[in-house]
Amino acid sequence: MTEDANVKQTRAAFKSVWEETGYEGFSFKAPYELFISRFGSGLPSRDEISAFLRDTELFNNEKGKWPTIPEDMCHKDLVLEIQRIMNEVFVHFKYSGREIQALRQESVAVNLPLEGKSDKAWNVQMAPDLIITGEGWAYHPRFEGEERDSALWATHMQQTCSVVVVRTTEDLEDPERDLQIDLEASFFAQQCFYHQGHRIFCFVLVVAAGSVQLLYYDRGGTLCSPLTSIHDFPEHFIWYILLVSSTNDEILGFDETIRWDSETKTRTLTTVNEAGNKVQYPLKCSEPIFRSDEIKGRITTCWEVEGENGERLIVRDAWREDNSEIPPEWALREHTKGIRGVGQIIAYESDCNLSTLRYPFSHPDFKNHIRLRTTMKAYGKTIDCFENREQLLYAFRDAVAGHRRLWEQGILHRDISANNILLGNSDAQVGDRGIIIDFETAIRLEPEQPFLGKAPVGTVPFTSTKILTMALTNAGLLPSSRSQGDFHTHLDDLWSFFYVLCWCCFAKKGDPKAYRRLLNEWGQDAEESLRSKREFHDSVHYGYYRSSPHSALFSIDSSPLYALIWTILSEGSIDCHAKKHYDIYLEIIDKAIVAMEEEIRCEDGHVRRVEVTAKEPGLPTSGETKAAPLGDIPLNIPNGKRKRDMQDEGEQDIKDDGKTKARKDKKIAT
Repeated sequence: MTEDANVKQTRAAFKSVWEETGYEGFSFKAPYELFISRFGSGLPSRDEISAFLRDTELFNNEKGKWPTIPEDMCHKDLVLEIQRIMNEVFVHFKYSGREIQALRQESVAVNLPLEGKSDKAWNVQMAPDLIITGEGWAYHPRFEGEERDSALWATHMQQTCSVVVVRTTEDLEDPERDLQIDLEASFFAQQCFYHQGHRIFCFVLVVAAGSVQLLYYDRGGTLCSPLTSIHDFPEHFIWYILLVSSTNDEILGFDETIRWDSETKTRTLTTVNEAGNKVQYPLKCSEPIFRSDEIKGRITTCWEVEGENGERLIVRDAWREDNSEIPPEWALREHTKGIRGVGQIIAYESDCNLSTLRYPFSHPDFKNHIRLRTTMKAYGKTIDCFENREQLLYAFRDAVAGHRRLWEQGILHRDISANNILLGNSDAQVGDRGIIIDFETAIRLEPEQPFLGKAPVGTVPFTSTKILTMALTNAGLLPSSRSQGDFHTHLDDLWSFFYVLCWCCFAKKGDPKAYRRLLNEWGQDAEESLRSKREFHDSVHYGYYRSSPHSALFSIDSSPLYALIWTILSEGSIDCHAKKHYDIYLEIIDKAIVAMEEEIRCEDGHVRRVEVTAKEPGLPTSGETKAAPLGDIPLNIPNGKRKRDMQDEGEQDIKDDGKTKARKDKKIAT
């Protein structure tokens, strides 16, 4: 990644963190005693800390001060002094395996909105002043012969235990500068979560010339200790240092079920198998293949593992709100078992929750989240990574057919997106060339309303205009205009399929800027996405958007699907016609497939890459089945753009030629 690209990505991450941490219920105050109660049993006692303060020459017990830390100390000298104190703490308490590393400081200018003011330009730090590093099962082993810049955080990111932010007294006394410190601390925590996929919680220690504050971050937000004088309460200061550099990695928030073997340089993950017995799987890829880039909410991390019989499996960790009315994904397992075009769940467990992590903390505004670990069969990449037009259309067709089968089982998915449709495996048969996954927002349709699902959810770029309107109305941003049709139905998911198809076609590299601008607008907030989609509908209606020059569809376009859905909307009542809607929708796709195959057969000298087999009703026969080849292809998203979602909070990243592109999802709360 070039320096400019890195700065651009960092700036976007800061803006995202600023927006996220501004939500009500993100941050709570917690007294020093609460942290003692939660973590004190694994740390040195108060008597041991008092003995250290008596013995060290760095603290003057008679005057009750750290004489080498005056109030007007400059930032550079303060960093060196805090580092010296921490090193002496490590030596005294025999914290072997822990080192304190100073980092080179680089800043980036970020424009952020302040309440009641225009955007404020801040020069924020891209790396903390100090980090504590470790070694062992929780940390990526360093390889012999590695030569890296030791002053860069990227060099130590996989070995970071905790982060230390050092600021002057003047910084803390300036209200706006204090806000900036909070933003930087939250950004550093977000980076730890993102780059350390097995991190459940983490600490940031903020130290100034006269005070200290501990920040604890988990998937529910942050707990903040009071700003405490390091001179009046030196034992608090030392205890905080001991906590954030503890030699017990579980105290630091690392997931002990995901471990490194330092000798073999391999990583394993422990969960349960289909029989409910504990099993340890080797990781096929040491890093997550899919992860969220937010701090709080419905965070998802996916790992690819090797099953007990050598098969590829995916283990998915997802945080969901406790006591949610929406059933968890595993609760639908028996209803989705064996359905073609639908991801198959093998095992699941619930192994962690925020209330336990934070105990004895409690607050009426705090919403508990639980972590569900689901093991499922592995498939190909997301549909927007299609290699050729055949692969796209076959995957799209089978995913729509799978959605219909779910509906026939009384299940409505409600979050169809490019992330939630996977390409089938290289040996996939007809019906499994496109796979729907992620049922975290799926619902069982009620008998008295078998076609309707309440509450607006979905991923913003792929959400129907009706659901966007419902969400904005619920938020008070649009006037209320409730009608009988204000429910999430199968038609809203068919709209989402339509947007996914457009996304895949318009996002190819080399397409006109107008298409990339369109997708960027779809991925903004709900208001901008709604406006852009309405404009797009008009354009399709009048024939302005048929398909992009580099579209995988070539001789056909998305207009028939659009015309079908629009016609359905004009019918008034849609619930009693759902089967017909699916039939016609699939018929349009099948006609496109036949046209594509005829075009390929007529091309002289063209070697057919994929043959279609039509052994499903509604798909014309055209030869024997041959597998669609899956190559190592880049993500077809313009400029690696970030995208937003609607439901709780989520997100994901996909590797692209060794680089990482973040795709942000922010969702509408149910």
